[in-house]
Amino acid sequence: MKKLFWLIPAVMLIICINIYMITAESSADTYYQKTGSNTIELTYNDTLGGYAAEDGIGFISDAEVVSGTGYEMIRRHIFEQEGRYRILAKVTTTDVFCRGTIISVYKNGEKIWEQLFSDNDYGVMDIRVFAKADDIIDIGVRMNGDSGGKRALWSCDIIRYVGTLTSEGDTSKNYTASEVRAEYPLTSFISNEHGKANGWFYSMKNDIRYDMVYATAKKRWEQNIPYKRGYIPEDMDMGSDRYLSYPKETGAITRGGKADVGYLADTVFEIKLPESGNIRIDGPLIIPEESDGVVTRICLNGELIWSSRVGGERAVRWDEPYDTSYFSNYVNVSAAVKAGDTLTFTFNQWRKPGNDTIDFSNVKIMYVTGRLLSDTTMFKLDRCTVADAGTGIAYKNDVRQTIDSYMENGVFYIAKRDINKVLESTSEEEGYVSLAEAAEAEGKTLSLTNDGTGLIYENISGFIGYSELSEISTEKKSGVQEINTEIVELNSVERTMKLKFSQKPIFEEDTIKMYNTNISSGDSEIILTPVSSDWESITYKYTGIIRPMQEYLIRFSEGESKLGAKLPSQGLYVYSGGDEMLNVKKYSDYENYINTKDVTVLQHSNNAGVSDDIGDGYGKSLKISKLKDEPSDYDTYNWNGQGVTYPPTGTGKSVLSFDVKPMRDDLHIAFELEMTGNYSHQGFNVVLDTNGNVLGNIGLPSDGWSSTETNNYDFSGTVIGKYKANEWLNIEMELDKPNKKLKLYLNGVFIKEYMHQNWILADVNKFRISELKHWVCSGSADPKHLSNIGNTGDVLMLLDNVKLSVYEDTDSNIKSVRFNDINGEVLGAFNVTENAIASVEVYFSGNPDSELMNSENIKLYYGNEEASYEGVYNESEKKFSLVPDDLIKKNGKVILNISDVLQDFSTYIEVEKARFEAEVSMVNECGEAVDKFDAHTPYFVRAEFNNATDKIKTAQIMVAYYKQGSLVSVKNSVNMDFDIGETLLLNENSENRIEVAPTEGVTEIKIFAWNKLSGVAPLCEVYRATVK
Repeated sequence: MKKLFWLIPAVMLIICINIYMITAESSADTYYQKTGSNTIELTYNDTLGGYAAEDGIGFISDAEVVSGTGYEMIRRHIFEQEGRYRILAKVTTTDVFCRGTIISVYKNGEKIWEQLFSDNDYGVMDIRVFAKADDIIDIGVRMNGDSGGKRALWSCDIIRYVGTLTSEGDTSKNYTASEVRAEYPLTSFISNEHGKANGWFYSMKNDIRYDMVYATAKKRWEQNIPYKRGYIPEDMDMGSDRYLSYPKETGAITRGGKADVGYLADTVFEIKLPESGNIRIDGPLIIPEESDGVVTRICLNGELIWSSRVGGERAVRWDEPYDTSYFSNYVNVSAAVKAGDTLTFTFNQWRKPGNDTIDFSNVKIMYVTGRLLSDTTMFKLDRCTVADAGTGIAYKNDVRQTIDSYMENGVFYIAKRDINKVLESTSEEEGYVSLAEAAEAEGKTLSLTNDGTGLIYENISGFIGYSELSEISTEKKSGVQEINTEIVELNSVERTMKLKFSQKPIFEEDTIKMYNTNISSGDSEIILTPVSSDWESITYKYTGIIRPMQEYLIRFSEGESKLGAKLPSQGLYVYSGGDEMLNVKKYSDYENYINTKDVTVLQHSNNAGVSDDIGDGYGKSLKISKLKDEPSDYDTYNWNGQGVTYPPTGTGKSVLSFDVKPMRDDLHIAFELEMTGNYSHQGFNVVLDTNGNVLGNIGLPSDGWSSTETNNYDFSGTVIGKYKANEWLNIEMELDKPNKKLKLYLNGVFIKEYMHQNWILADVNKFRISELKHWVCSGSADPKHLSNIGNTGDVLMLLDNVKLSVYEDTDSNIKSVRFNDINGEVLGAFNVTENAIASVEVYFSGNPDSELMNSENIKLYYGNEEASYEGVYNESEKKFSLVPDDLIKKNGKVILNISDVLQDFSTYIEVEKARFEAEVSMVNECGEAVDKFDAHTPYFVRAEFNNATDKIKTAQIMVAYYKQGSLVSVKNSVNMDFDIGETLLLNENSENRIEVAPTEGVTEIKIFAWNKLSGVAPLCEVYRATVK
């Protein structure tokens, strides 16, 4: 498909001239379900009043459409006659969490347009095509993402027309990641004096400015251009009455926000911007129906950033494939500005002379914060190959490429040998080619920002226009270039998590890792593997368990977005959300085993039942040894006080987790959790059977539970995993008592959900470990004989990390912890700094009891040494601040411990040994770095120092001159003292600058920086420069 222009706005709009004829196509449309390349025709359902998909979910009619998962609902139109056609769809999305509705348009099987309609919103698609008789248009509707069954109301008209129509199509929409901090209607800059409200009013003719005059009675500014009537000699007095003004009705700007377009002159409204920041100019331009159009241009400091006349000031030929030149009468453009910048709005007639009036009273300038990119721009950006002429970086199919490119006179040039990195063609030729021309040769379009960012796509050229290009350019200029993220979907059953990014990153590696910042949770690392993505989100499959109301740190390899936004070096911090916090009620790791406090079994009346630490990462563990030469039950104790056998699981949701290390692979051990308040056939059990299998089932654990295939005693259908001798296995049971459900996890992987109608809401559940006999075959009539496993005193298994946690409503949940160093950098958990820690801030989800916010419950440590601090709680920010009495600046960990009175919580940051550092170089008088020099030319030392230590330091700078390798002289030896935490930049503009003056014959200069108080140790590498 050949494109005609490479710079036009975001949707296909139309020249607004006269309408000569409009007729609706009369042929009956047909409807289909499209899955990939497979298309199935649907039949009309009288009951539903439309066409239903095969799965009974998808539906399409003239008034609404519902898409299922993985397919499009298609409306097909076959043209009866040749002509120009308008395809106009108006869509109202009714769901909030479906991530939008996508409409795609196909002409004879080729996709020519794709548009996102955001959640719970109204939007318009308006495109124009040339079609021949029997050409086919398919209009496909699908829901974004994997969730089908979402409903959208719509209408879609296909109209044959002669002439042109006013476009209703949307440009960029839905700025969900930005906020408006200030708003100025354009009319607020209009007053009765030039400049009084930062507004100026004039006409431009033949590049000459003519200030307007204010008509007080009419409350408007009027054009004031002299013109000639008949022949006027060149020497005639300019004050002659033969010089008159244009008619009063031409060229005016009213206080109410209307402009009359001047005859053969531009009407200009100029404003000085009151603030610095990022702006978005937004609002409709309303013109009379009888007008053939008003050309409106918006310039920032003389540079065009938006025009209502898109694609060039020309008419569209009858047989052009698509409308690529038209009017857009809705302003939507972004820019990075400074206070005092000039913004001009210029209005001029289109082609038909006359008095055209334009109403701009609803246009406003909004100062915005946050991400400048709208949802629809992100959607489009995801579908483009992006190339930056300045950085030489391109992204094609989400793969980062380095290209040889440059900009010249507004044209993007790329080396021919690199063309395959952004397009499909290849070349071995030398030299450069226009990227726009190369893209057009492949039937693609290049849209280009003013700063050299190119976007290549396959749709009609209006896909990317002024709105999107200005947002992209402004985003890059604004410095909002660090990616952040949040969890928007979490499915603990499917083990999937969707992360929404401010700009979607492209990671160098697919697999990334995530960690619970609360090390008291005992959770292991979580592995994230991507399974799907859209324009701003990535869905991951994860291992392990993601707890509610916890902060997690995501670590990754390097990566950036298509626009160059970087991932933060610390990693990404996300909060898992939820209404209830998982509080640890009991935890035993047996490192300092106390038989009356730790979770134990009956056989351990003293401390003799704990294993030695063998260096496998588990430390000491509880030994479960065989008591006698027959199977025994081992009740567990000390759950909620000495001797208590019932874990306090509560009446809501709770989690029981433990690690077990079998010492043989033919055990017959059951872990039973009572679910009915007594020992019955309705408890839940995990069994390690004699065949090395793990079984999970509801029932009374009894002799014969095994995966051995023997008649009615076969439990092979309950096998959920394997175990091995001398390998640790984590078993986790998540109870949901209100819903009578239990989720089982092995080694952090979800296995199955169980439920039983007789499970009760008792706040306790007895937990026991039982030895079971197993069936063996013999020569007797009954082949099933009970046999025993092991002998008295044998260690059957080790038990470790027994933990019971209960979900509870709380105001003391910790959302995040931040460490602030002396340089003002804010760091999250598990990060590393070289600087002293000045304060620690703990953020809560609610407002906990302020009396509990003290040094008894919240402790700060440097290693094993407790650090005293002053604590302050800010109720409005829900923040507790700890300011250490002494700066923590040693080499080691800074640890925050919070007792379970608030929340069992612990986290840390590492402080590396503080250093005194420097970096030196040589610059010329303009501050430009040099590594070559001329004799008798002045240069200067450029040095950066940072004293991050807790001592005053002295640095010595020396400049040495050499001839052919031999030292000639050492000059400019300077000593400089640095206070604790002091930084300094020394350069050509410094008051105490150091001049470097090479004389004739000098061939090399070396600059040294030493730590004078450390035996003249070097602070950095020696800087070397050689003669030209």
